[in-house]
Amino acid sequence: MELSQTAEHGQQAVRRGTLERAVLVPVGAALTIAEELLGLAATLADAEKAGRELLHFEERGARARAHVERLTHHHRNRLADQLDVRIAQARTQVDDLASKSGGIASKIRPHMPTHP
Repeated sequence: MELSQTAEHGQQAVRRGTLERAVLVPVGAALTIAEELLGLAATLADAEKAGRELLHFEERGARARAHVERLTHHHRNRLADQLDVRIAQARTQVDDLASKSGGIASKIRPHMPTHP
């Protein structure tokens, strides 16, 4: 066998391996999912096991909800703090402008929103 034939034979083997993987990976994934579903169905067929499994799902959902609530609370507080800083900066700028403008300050101050 010549060197070019050997190289071509090697390339064919690589292509064949790639094609086999392209077929075997989804088949393996589908079989794994099917086995998991069968296992879940078997678990749910037994009332006691089904109750434990449903409780597990409920607890997992509650943990996920609590996590999202903590994140939401954290981000809301962070945004509120940033807003407070920006409001304070704006007030300072308005006060600076008002002091530099002289008589116009009395017209600006009544329209400035108050912050609790």
